Amino acid sequence: MPHENINIKDIYENYLRAMLQVQSYQRDIDRSTKSEVGQLQQKLDGLSTHDAEKINSVSNFFFKKPGDGRTVFYGSRKSSANDRIKASIKRKNKHYQWLLAEAYEEFEDFLENIYAYLAFHDHDAWPLSDYGNIHLSELKSKSFEWLQNQASKKKSGPEILNYLRTKFPQMAYIEKNNKITDDLRFTLATIEMFRHIIVHNGGKIKDKEAFTNNIFKKVGEATPRKAEDERLEYLNSFIENHQSGNTIVLLEAHIKTEGLITTYADRIGHLFDSMHAYAYFVSSILGVTYESDVIDISKPE
Repeated sequence: MPHENINIKDIYENYLRAMLQVQSYQRDIDRSTKSEVGQLQQKLDGLSTHDAEKINSVSNFFFKKPGDGRTVFYGSRKSSANDRIKASIKRKNKHYQWLLAEAYEEFEDFLENIYAYLAFHDHDAWPLSDYGNIHLSELKSKSFEWLQNQASKKKSGPEILNYLRTKFPQMAYIEKNNKITDDLRFTLATIEMFRHIIVHNGGKIKDKEAFTNNIFKKVGEATPRKAEDERLEYLNSFIENHQSGNTIVLLEAHIKTEGLITTYADRIGHLFDSMHAYAYFVSSILGVTYESDVIDISKPE
C-alpha cells in the first residue's frame, strides 16, 4: 500500500463532524418552528373560534407552457391561522425526515470507510471479487481512496454490517446488551427502512404489514404475532395514521406535563444516538484489533 496514515479515530471523527452539521440543522429547524408557531399562536389567542378558522392567506400556483411560454394556473391553497400552524408542524416533520435520510447516508459512508480500512490493513479481509478486475500484485499500489471507491461499489451498508458481525462475533452481544436501545440491530434496520420510505415515498408507508415484516426479515426473524411485543411497540412509536395514510413521524412526542415542566420523547434524537453508538463500538472493536488502542471520544475540531 502507498504510505498513508489511515487510522480508525480519523474515520470515526469524520463521521461525527458530518453528523454535527446534520444535528445542527435539526436544532435550527426546531427553534425556527417553535418561533413561527408561537407567533401564530399569539395571533390566534386574540381571535374568536370563528375568526380562527377564517381564510386569511391565499397562495396561487402557476407554471409556463414549454411551447409558447404562456402562464397556466393550476391551483390555489387557502389557509386559516389554524391551518398555518398545522402546516408549520407538518413541514417540521418533513425536514426531520430528510435529515434522518441524510444522517443514515452519512452512517453508510462511515461503514464504507470502515470496510476500506479493513482491506487497507489486511488484503485477506475482502473476498477477491470486491477488489474488482485487478491482479493481486497490484493491491500494494492501491490507495485508501481507491479502496473507498471499491467499497461503495461492492457493498451496501447492511451488507457491511453483516460482514462485520461475522468477522467480529462480539458485535452481536453489544447489539443486544447496551444502554441505548433494547435491540440496536433492529433500530438500525428500522432507520434503514425509514430512509428508503422517506426517499422513495415521501415518508408514507403504503403497506404497514409488509413494511414491518421487511424490517424483521432484515434482522433474520419472523414478525412477532403478539401485538404487545416491545419491538412492535417501538416501531409503532414512529408511525402515525394521518389522513394521507401511515406516516413516519419524527417530531418530539409529548409524554407528560407536571406544573410548568413538560417532558418530551426526542424521537429523531434517539435515532441519531443509535447510529452514533454503533459507530463508536464498531470503531472501538477495530481500534483494539488493528491499532491496539481503545478509541477516545474527543470533540471533533
